Amino acid sequence: YAQANRILGDLIKVTPSSKVVGDLAQFMVQNDLAEKDVIEQADSLSFPSSVVEFLEGRLGQPPGGFPEPLRTQVLRGRE
Repeated sequence: YAQANRILGDLIKVTPSSKVVGDLAQFMVQNDLAEKDVIEQADSLSFPSSVVEFLEGRLGQPPGGFPEPLRTQVLRGRE
């Protein structure tokens, strides 16, 4: 959970942002991915829909902005 939180920019945890962090954490565990793996393979991973929607801005914009280059890599070809 801590690694997923760092990847997403240390979000303020309220519903629905806490779900996004939890979904990413669960995705990382299920796929045996470390923080470094997620960052390095972001353009080729099939992220949970909640993570994609967060990075698309559907849940608002986080105070520190979206994590880059993760956002660009995840959304490549989707916008």
